[in-house]
Amino acid sequence: MATLTQPEFARKKAKLIDVVQKVYRTRFNSVRPIPYLRDRNYHVNNIFIESGITVFNQTDASSNRGVWRSLDAYKDIFANAPTPPVRRILQGDPGYGKSLLGLFLAYTWCEGEDTFLNNFDILLVLRLSQFNRVSSIYRAAKKCLARWESDLTSDDIRQIIENSSALVILDSYDEYPDVASKDNLVTQIFNGKFLARCEVNLTSRFFPEDLLGVNPIRLKLTGFDDKERDDYLQKSVTGGNEEELKRIKRCLNDNPALAALCQVPLFFACFAHITHEQKDLVVYSSVTKYFEYVMRCFHSHLREKNDDIVRKISAEFENDHNELSKLAYQKLRNNQTPVWGKALLCEMLSSDSCEYFSRLGVLVEDEDSIPSTQQRSDEDGLVTSQVRWKFYHSIFCEWYASFWLKVIATEHSEQTLNTAVREMDAQKHEYIYRFACGHDPTAAKNIIRQLVEVYGDTSITTLCISENPGDVTEVLESIKKVCKRKVYIKDDDSKLMQMSTIKLLKAASDNEVRVAEVYMEYSFQKVDDSKTDIRLNSGFVLPALKTVEKLTIKTEEGAKMETGEVLDVIRYSRQSKLLEEIEFEDCDIPEYVEVSSLPPEVKDYKIKVFQVRGDSVAYLNPESGNWKNICEEAAELQREVEALSDQMMTNEGVLCHQQQKRGTVGSLEEQKKQHNELHAAINIDKSDVTSIVDRSTKFRGRFHKRLEGKTPKSLNENLKKLEAAAQKLSIQDASLTVTVDVEHDVDLLTKTSLVGSRMLRSDCLLNIIDERRVNEGVVLVCVDPTDGG
Repeated sequence: MATLTQPEFARKKAKLIDVVQKVYRTRFNSVRPIPYLRDRNYHVNNIFIESGITVFNQTDASSNRGVWRSLDAYKDIFANAPTPPVRRILQGDPGYGKSLLGLFLAYTWCEGEDTFLNNFDILLVLRLSQFNRVSSIYRAAKKCLARWESDLTSDDIRQIIENSSALVILDSYDEYPDVASKDNLVTQIFNGKFLARCEVNLTSRFFPEDLLGVNPIRLKLTGFDDKERDDYLQKSVTGGNEEELKRIKRCLNDNPALAALCQVPLFFACFAHITHEQKDLVVYSSVTKYFEYVMRCFHSHLREKNDDIVRKISAEFENDHNELSKLAYQKLRNNQTPVWGKALLCEMLSSDSCEYFSRLGVLVEDEDSIPSTQQRSDEDGLVTSQVRWKFYHSIFCEWYASFWLKVIATEHSEQTLNTAVREMDAQKHEYIYRFACGHDPTAAKNIIRQLVEVYGDTSITTLCISENPGDVTEVLESIKKVCKRKVYIKDDDSKLMQMSTIKLLKAASDNEVRVAEVYMEYSFQKVDDSKTDIRLNSGFVLPALKTVEKLTIKTEEGAKMETGEVLDVIRYSRQSKLLEEIEFEDCDIPEYVEVSSLPPEVKDYKIKVFQVRGDSVAYLNPESGNWKNICEEAAELQREVEALSDQMMTNEGVLCHQQQKRGTVGSLEEQKKQHNELHAAINIDKSDVTSIVDRSTKFRGRFHKRLEGKTPKSLNENLKKLEAAAQKLSIQDASLTVTVDVEHDVDLLTKTSLVGSRMLRSDCLLNIIDERRVNEGVVLVCVDPTDGG
């Protein structure tokens, strides 16, 4: 293909910039924050609020472990960019504003209002839902952004992008039709095959594990906090009316569950606009109940704003939407983009149904090129433009699809439901499962059981348990399975996730379900003054839990924790009647804890307290109040045992040699005298052996779980040697005299590893005279020389 001349390049580059900016202006001038606001379009700058954003700092390359750090502003995304190719992945749950952020960046670039995007000559925002077996990113850019410009070819766009400073935003990887293909276009882009000189941002609900090898910059949207919610209300809802602002905030603050839901920007936008128009306050116990209320408001708003005909069909379609639910479910289950041609959708549903859901705002027109089996595709999977209908937002698609999943869970066989769960990725479509569980307690019981079987004790299982509208006993078996492993409360969890986890733990406690471990990862703030609750950084409270076996508190490395705080954690933990261990991980804890302040359970080792720093594991010694390193104590015990064992074995050799050298045994008195002399030469104090055996037995008994866990492998090996050596040191102070009548030389072997015993060759043994003091025992081991014993 011909290379553009310099004048052609400059002209076509300016043309491309002008064309894409016109497309972006159309988009960012017509934003609807919630579906039913059909009569009100907002400019993106009038509704966009910067929510929380974090960046992943990897601390361990081998295990991909690290911590999430907050960024001050979105412009920090582009700060300190590494050497090209620059690849970023922006994660965010549904409704967190990933696509809105891309639109705001497009607005910022078009207006030239911020220097952090002025470095880019070209900004391309491409929706991956529009790609279907697309092999050329440049052809995709042509079709999606410049389809009407015959003067710009896909090769022109390639040359412009490759020779310019460009930022490419690939939106909604979770909706990408080719996401399951290992060598899809996105993978090739991230590996540097295309757009090698460009910065590429990919947005997704989840982190694509197959892109881990390219070491992308990982970012995550964390939603709204109080400040961002206030900013949105003032900017987009109340218009400076302070009284109305206070009223809406009061509605929010009076409902803790709602406050957690409204961390999700889309949920908060719905709440803010609905509460602004409707003055009644509703209490929500789950995401499903909240969304039911939102949908009722949508339908109510539509009835009030329209004629009698709309009000009549509203009664029909508000509750009867099986066909739409089935269509939505089938699209998502088959990993297809939920988009339909207008005529086709009206044929599959009905004209009235399509018209109603369009007026409701749930279905919206999409005039972009869309992949579809019902339309003609060019050689690269992109199609000519025609009007299509899609859901306003993916979460509304999942809402309607969840009703069909509920039908499968309650009316079909267990095998059918199991197949459905395996085919519908819970990581990509968590709200389908959450909503379906929230619709019906029987559906919740069956779905949660299948989720545990297919996915194990993942976060989606916990979230679904919290949606269950029925009696918790219906899902008790699933709760038991989840609680057999660590239950995490992470600081970077959403408030919804933390709220659901606390609800799960409380249900376990109330129903006597054992919880193997509660692991608080950077989420611990303090123990309340009452010593009965733990307060998290998020503001949530973890109440007393009666069935936890282990509590772990992980802090930032080196974070100081005073003695009083340690004791507060111990006091809180004592409320669990099953508690065995408390662990402080990476904390900087004082070296000494006042012994008198320790509760009885710690003093008698019923509750063991550990401190872990890297590979170092120490336990709180309740006798001294100091922390003692387990590895060092094990090594100390091992050295003592080995020294004692070495001494014993050396003397055994001497005794054995002397016994063999004697040949014929003399009189009884001579034997007795020789035996006493030789036995005294062993020089092993019984109390020393008893002491070390007792210490090692207690040590192993107290810390056997710990020794099988995080301690180095060498410690377990040392302990096994210690135990083996300790077994040999079972000393009894026996007075044993042996008389042997022989016809030839006697081969008498003495083994002192079992002191108090004598081993004699059976072919030399004629008779034994046993003289013992009262209550003393003798062990005689007779070995047949013919059996190799």
